[in-house]
Amino acid sequence: MVMRSPVAARLWLAGLAGLCLLLAGCGWGRDRTAVLEEELARAGAYLDALNFRFALPIYAAVYRELPVEDSHWLEAAFGYANCLWHVAPPSRQNINRAIEVFERIAAEAPGTDWAAAARLSLARIEMLRNFPGDQENPAGAIPILERLLDEAEGPIRHEAMLRLAECHRMDFDNPESLRTARALLTGWLERYPDNPLASVMWEQVGLLDLLSFNDPAGALAALMQAEAIGFGDPGRKGQLLWRMAVLGEQTGRMDLAVRYYQKLILEVPASGRAYEAQQALQRIRDTVPGMEAIEVPDLHLLGGPST
Repeated sequence: MVMRSPVAARLWLAGLAGLCLLLAGCGWGRDRTAVLEEELARAGAYLDALNFRFALPIYAAVYRELPVEDSHWLEAAFGYANCLWHVAPPSRQNINRAIEVFERIAAEAPGTDWAAAARLSLARIEMLRNFPGDQENPAGAIPILERLLDEAEGPIRHEAMLRLAECHRMDFDNPESLRTARALLTGWLERYPDNPLASVMWEQVGLLDLLSFNDPAGALAALMQAEAIGFGDPGRKGQLLWRMAVLGEQTGRMDLAVRYYQKLILEVPASGRAYEAQQALQRIRDTVPGMEAIEVPDLHLLGGPST
Protein backbone atom coordinates (compact mmCIF):
# COMPACT_ATOMS: atom_id res chain seq x y z
CA MET A 1 0.00 0.00 0.00
CA VAL A 2 1.90 3.07 -1.23
CA MET A 3 0.09 6.36 -0.81
CA ARG A 4 0.70 8.54 -3.84
CA SER A 5 -2.40 10.73 -3.92
CA PRO A 6 -2.12 14.26 -2.47
CA VAL A 7 -5.29 13.69 -0.41
CA ALA A 8 -3.90 10.54 1.17
CA ALA A 9 -0.61 12.29 1.91
CA ARG A 10 -2.40 15.24 3.56
CA LEU A 11 -4.46 12.87 5.71
CA TRP A 12 -1.32 11.03 6.74
CA LEU A 13 0.44 14.30 7.66
CA ALA A 14 -2.60 15.47 9.61
CA GLY A 15 -2.65 12.23 11.57
CA LEU A 16 1.07 12.49 12.27
CA ALA A 17 0.64 16.09 13.48
CA GLY A 18 -2.16 14.97 15.78
CA LEU A 19 0.02 12.22 17.19
CA CYS A 20 2.85 14.67 17.89
CA LEU A 21 0.44 17.05 19.66
CA LEU A 22 -0.90 14.18 21.72
CA LEU A 23 2.56 13.07 22.76
CA ALA A 24 3.36 16.66 23.66
CA GLY A 25 0.35 16.73 25.99
CA CYS A 26 -2.20 18.43 23.72
CA GLY A 27 -4.52 15.55 23.00
CA TRP A 28 -7.84 17.42 22.86
CA GLY A 29 -9.23 15.18 25.60
CA ARG A 30 -8.69 11.94 23.70
CA ASP A 31 -7.48 8.89 25.58
CA ARG A 32 -3.70 8.86 25.13
CA THR A 33 -3.29 5.07 25.30
CA ALA A 34 -6.06 4.48 22.77
CA VAL A 35 -4.51 6.93 20.33
CA LEU A 36 -1.06 5.42 20.75
CA GLU A 37 -2.39 1.95 20.06
CA GLU A 38 -4.32 3.22 17.06
CA GLU A 39 -1.26 4.93 15.62
CA LEU A 40 1.01 1.95 16.27
CA ALA A 41 -1.53 -0.25 14.50
CA ARG A 42 -1.51 2.18 11.58
CA ALA A 43 2.28 2.13 11.47
CA GLY A 44 2.22 -1.67 11.67
CA ALA A 45 -0.11 -1.81 8.67
CA TYR A 46 2.30 0.38 6.70
CA LEU A 47 5.16 -1.88 7.79
CA ASP A 48 3.30 -5.03 6.75
CA ALA A 49 2.79 -3.41 3.34
CA LEU A 50 6.52 -2.58 3.18
CA ASN A 51 5.65 1.12 3.17
CA PHE A 52 8.58 2.08 5.36
CA ARG A 53 8.47 5.74 4.37
CA PHE A 54 5.02 6.23 5.93
CA ALA A 55 5.65 4.01 8.96
CA LEU A 56 8.98 5.60 9.87
CA PRO A 57 7.83 9.00 11.22
CA ILE A 58 5.02 7.44 13.27
CA TYR A 59 7.36 5.01 14.96
CA ALA A 60 9.99 7.74 15.35
CA ALA A 61 7.55 10.10 17.09
CA VAL A 62 6.45 7.45 19.58
CA TYR A 63 10.01 6.20 20.18
CA ARG A 64 11.38 9.65 20.90
CA GLU A 65 8.61 10.82 23.20
CA LEU A 66 7.73 7.77 25.29
CA PRO A 67 9.76 6.71 28.30
CA VAL A 68 11.41 3.30 28.09
CA GLU A 69 9.13 2.08 30.86
CA ASP A 70 6.02 2.61 28.74
CA SER A 71 4.53 -0.65 27.49
CA HIS A 72 4.41 0.72 23.93
CA TRP A 73 8.06 1.73 23.76
CA LEU A 74 9.53 -1.60 22.65
CA GLU A 75 7.06 -1.97 19.79
CA ALA A 76 7.78 1.57 18.64
CA ALA A 77 11.54 1.13 18.99
CA PHE A 78 11.61 -2.09 16.99
CA GLY A 79 9.39 -0.62 14.28
CA TYR A 80 11.55 2.51 14.13
CA ALA A 81 14.78 0.52 13.77
CA ASN A 82 13.24 -1.78 11.19
CA CYS A 83 12.09 1.16 9.08
CA LEU A 84 15.49 2.87 9.32
CA TRP A 85 17.06 -0.36 8.09
CA HIS A 86 14.77 -0.83 5.10
CA VAL A 87 13.58 2.61 4.00
CA ALA A 88 14.70 3.70 0.53
CA PRO A 89 17.08 5.06 -0.47
CA PRO A 90 19.41 3.15 1.86
CA SER A 91 22.11 5.15 3.60
CA ARG A 92 24.95 4.64 6.03
CA GLN A 93 23.35 7.17 8.38
CA ASN A 94 20.07 5.25 8.58
CA ILE A 95 21.82 1.91 9.06
CA ASN A 96 24.02 3.29 11.83
CA ARG A 97 20.95 4.75 13.55
CA ALA A 98 19.11 1.41 13.17
CA ILE A 99 22.06 -0.37 14.80
CA GLU A 100 21.95 2.08 17.72
CA VAL A 101 18.24 1.48 18.27
CA PHE A 102 18.48 -2.31 17.96
CA GLU A 103 21.37 -2.29 20.46
CA ARG A 104 19.33 -0.14 22.84
CA ILE A 105 16.39 -2.56 22.63
CA ALA A 106 18.70 -5.47 23.47
CA ALA A 107 20.15 -3.54 26.42
CA GLU A 108 16.82 -2.27 27.78
CA ALA A 109 14.88 -5.54 27.51
CA PRO A 110 17.30 -8.44 28.11
CA GLY A 111 15.78 -11.89 28.02
CA THR A 112 12.72 -10.81 26.01
CA ASP A 113 11.65 -11.74 22.51
CA TRP A 114 12.17 -8.08 21.54
CA ALA A 115 15.83 -8.29 22.55
CA ALA A 116 16.30 -11.58 20.69
CA ALA A 117 14.69 -10.15 17.54
CA ALA A 118 16.87 -7.05 17.83
CA ARG A 119 20.04 -9.16 18.08
CA LEU A 120 18.96 -11.26 15.11
CA SER A 121 18.44 -8.04 13.13
CA LEU A 122 21.92 -6.85 14.13
CA ALA A 123 23.36 -10.12 12.84
CA ARG A 124 21.47 -9.79 9.56
CA ILE A 125 22.76 -6.24 9.11
CA GLU A 126 26.31 -7.59 9.44
CA MET A 127 25.59 -10.33 6.89
CA LEU A 128 24.15 -8.06 4.20
CA ARG A 129 25.22 -5.18 1.99
CA ASN A 130 22.82 -2.55 3.26
CA PHE A 131 23.82 0.56 1.30
CA PRO A 132 26.15 1.47 -1.60
CA GLY A 133 29.71 0.78 -0.58
CA ASP A 134 28.77 -1.47 2.35
CA GLN A 135 30.42 -4.88 2.69
CA GLU A 136 29.12 -8.20 3.96
CA ASN A 137 30.64 -9.10 7.33
CA PRO A 138 29.56 -12.63 8.28
CA ALA A 139 32.43 -12.84 10.78
CA GLY A 140 30.84 -9.95 12.68
CA ALA A 141 27.48 -11.75 12.76
CA ILE A 142 28.81 -15.06 14.13
CA PRO A 143 29.30 -14.00 17.80
CA ILE A 144 25.86 -12.33 17.83
CA LEU A 145 24.24 -15.52 16.55
CA GLU A 146 26.19 -17.76 18.92
CA ARG A 147 24.96 -15.62 21.81
CA LEU A 148 21.41 -16.00 20.56
CA LEU A 149 21.80 -19.78 20.55
CA ASP A 150 22.72 -19.57 24.24
CA GLU A 151 20.04 -17.07 25.27
CA ALA A 152 17.05 -17.17 22.90
CA GLU A 153 14.11 -19.53 22.88
CA GLY A 154 11.53 -20.54 20.31
CA PRO A 155 11.63 -19.82 16.58
CA ILE A 156 14.30 -17.11 16.83
CA ARG A 157 16.76 -19.67 18.22
CA HIS A 158 16.20 -21.93 15.23
CA GLU A 159 16.64 -19.01 12.84
CA ALA A 160 19.85 -18.07 14.63
CA MET A 161 21.21 -21.54 13.81
CA LEU A 162 20.12 -21.26 10.19
CA ARG A 163 21.84 -17.86 9.91
CA LEU A 164 24.96 -19.11 11.68
CA ALA A 165 25.30 -21.90 9.13
CA GLU A 166 24.70 -19.33 6.40
CA CYS A 167 27.56 -17.20 7.75
CA HIS A 168 29.93 -20.15 7.41
CA ARG A 169 28.50 -21.01 3.99
CA MET A 170 29.21 -17.46 2.79
CA ASP A 171 32.93 -18.28 3.07
CA PHE A 172 32.45 -20.52 0.04
CA ASP A 173 36.15 -20.68 -0.89
CA ASN A 174 37.00 -22.25 2.46
CA PRO A 175 36.23 -26.00 2.57
CA GLU A 176 36.47 -26.05 6.37
CA SER A 177 33.82 -23.32 6.66
CA LEU A 178 31.54 -25.25 4.34
CA ARG A 179 32.00 -28.43 6.38
CA THR A 180 31.22 -26.44 9.51
CA ALA A 181 28.02 -25.11 7.91
CA ARG A 182 26.87 -28.61 7.03
CA ALA A 183 27.75 -30.01 10.45
CA LEU A 184 25.84 -27.22 12.20
CA LEU A 185 22.72 -27.90 10.14
CA THR A 186 22.75 -31.68 10.38
CA GLY A 187 23.55 -31.57 14.10
CA TRP A 188 20.65 -29.19 14.72
CA LEU A 189 18.29 -31.31 12.64
CA GLU A 190 19.28 -34.36 14.64
CA ARG A 191 18.47 -32.53 17.88
CA TYR A 192 15.37 -30.70 16.62
CA PRO A 193 13.96 -32.66 13.64
CA ASP A 194 10.57 -30.95 13.90
CA ASN A 195 11.76 -27.38 14.24
CA PRO A 196 9.83 -24.83 12.12
CA LEU A 197 12.81 -24.26 9.81
CA ALA A 198 13.68 -27.94 9.34
CA SER A 199 12.65 -27.95 5.68
CA VAL A 200 14.79 -24.92 4.86
CA MET A 201 17.71 -26.48 6.74
CA TRP A 202 17.40 -29.70 4.74
CA GLU A 203 17.33 -27.64 1.54
CA GLN A 204 20.57 -25.96 2.59
CA VAL A 205 22.17 -29.32 3.38
CA GLY A 206 21.13 -30.54 -0.05
CA LEU A 207 22.58 -27.54 -1.83
CA LEU A 208 25.83 -27.86 0.12
CA ASP A 209 26.08 -31.53 -0.82
CA LEU A 210 25.41 -30.74 -4.45
CA LEU A 211 27.33 -27.54 -5.04
CA SER A 212 30.16 -27.75 -2.52
CA PHE A 213 30.80 -31.45 -1.91
CA ASN A 214 29.87 -33.02 -5.26
CA ASP A 215 27.60 -35.55 -3.55
CA PRO A 216 24.46 -35.85 -5.71
CA ALA A 217 23.13 -38.83 -3.74
CA GLY A 218 23.47 -36.92 -0.48
CA ALA A 219 21.87 -33.87 -2.06
CA LEU A 220 18.91 -35.91 -3.27
CA ALA A 221 18.43 -37.54 0.13
CA ALA A 222 18.45 -34.14 1.87
CA LEU A 223 16.03 -32.57 -0.61
CA MET A 224 13.71 -35.53 -0.20
CA GLN A 225 13.66 -34.80 3.54
CA ALA A 226 12.72 -31.19 2.78
CA GLU A 227 10.02 -32.27 0.34
CA ALA A 228 8.54 -34.69 2.87
CA ILE A 229 8.15 -31.82 5.35
CA GLY A 230 6.99 -29.31 2.76
CA PHE A 231 9.32 -26.87 1.04
CA GLY A 232 9.91 -23.73 3.06
CA ASP A 233 9.28 -21.42 0.09
CA PRO A 234 6.40 -22.66 -2.09
CA GLY A 235 7.60 -20.35 -4.85
CA ARG A 236 10.72 -22.50 -5.23
CA LYS A 237 8.84 -25.80 -5.41
CA GLY A 238 9.13 -26.16 -9.18
CA GLN A 239 12.85 -25.40 -9.14
CA LEU A 240 13.51 -27.89 -6.35
CA LEU A 241 11.41 -30.68 -7.89
CA TRP A 242 13.31 -30.20 -11.16
CA ARG A 243 16.63 -30.42 -9.33
CA MET A 244 15.50 -33.59 -7.53
CA ALA A 245 14.38 -35.22 -10.77
CA VAL A 246 17.72 -34.44 -12.44
CA LEU A 247 19.57 -35.78 -9.39
CA GLY A 248 17.49 -38.95 -9.65
CA GLU A 249 18.76 -39.45 -13.20
CA GLN A 250 22.34 -38.62 -12.23
CA THR A 251 22.33 -41.17 -9.41
CA GLY A 252 20.62 -43.92 -11.41
CA ARG A 253 17.39 -43.66 -9.42
CA MET A 254 15.11 -43.51 -12.45
CA ASP A 255 12.10 -44.27 -10.27
CA LEU A 256 12.73 -41.05 -8.34
CA ALA A 257 13.47 -39.09 -11.50
CA VAL A 258 10.10 -40.14 -12.91
CA ARG A 259 8.30 -39.38 -9.65
CA TYR A 260 9.64 -35.85 -9.40
CA TYR A 261 9.21 -35.01 -13.08
CA GLN A 262 5.58 -36.12 -12.75
CA LYS A 263 5.06 -34.14 -9.53
CA LEU A 264 6.49 -31.07 -11.21
CA ILE A 265 4.02 -31.32 -14.09
CA LEU A 266 1.02 -32.10 -11.90
CA GLU A 267 1.69 -29.81 -8.94
CA VAL A 268 3.53 -26.86 -10.49
CA PRO A 269 2.27 -26.75 -14.09
CA ALA A 270 3.03 -23.04 -14.40
CA SER A 271 6.70 -23.68 -13.67
CA GLY A 272 9.06 -22.84 -16.46
CA ARG A 273 10.38 -26.40 -16.13
CA ALA A 274 7.07 -28.24 -16.57
CA TYR A 275 7.34 -28.57 -20.36
CA GLU A 276 10.95 -29.74 -20.02
CA ALA A 277 9.79 -32.31 -17.46
CA GLN A 278 7.33 -33.67 -20.06
CA GLN A 279 10.14 -33.98 -22.57
CA ALA A 280 12.36 -35.70 -20.00
CA LEU A 281 9.65 -38.26 -19.23
CA GLN A 282 9.12 -38.95 -22.92
CA ARG A 283 12.87 -39.46 -23.34
CA ILE A 284 13.01 -41.85 -20.36
CA ARG A 285 9.97 -43.76 -21.66
CA ASP A 286 11.54 -44.13 -25.11
CA THR A 287 15.12 -44.95 -24.12
CA VAL A 288 15.28 -46.56 -20.66
CA PRO A 289 14.50 -50.30 -20.50
CA GLY A 290 11.61 -51.10 -18.18
CA MET A 291 10.20 -47.57 -18.34
CA GLU A 292 8.05 -48.01 -21.43
CA ALA A 293 4.80 -47.77 -19.46
CA ILE A 294 5.48 -44.64 -17.41
CA GLU A 295 2.83 -41.92 -17.53
CA VAL A 296 3.61 -38.56 -19.10
CA PRO A 297 1.00 -36.20 -17.58
CA ASP A 298 -0.65 -33.55 -19.70
CA LEU A 299 -0.08 -29.90 -18.96
CA HIS A 300 -3.31 -28.13 -18.08
CA LEU A 301 -2.59 -24.50 -18.79
CA LEU A 302 -4.52 -21.90 -20.71
CA GLY A 303 -2.54 -20.98 -23.78
CA GLY A 304 -0.40 -24.13 -23.76
CA PRO A 305 2.64 -25.27 -21.80
CA SER A 306 5.13 -22.97 -20.16
CA THR A 307 8.49 -22.72 -21.89
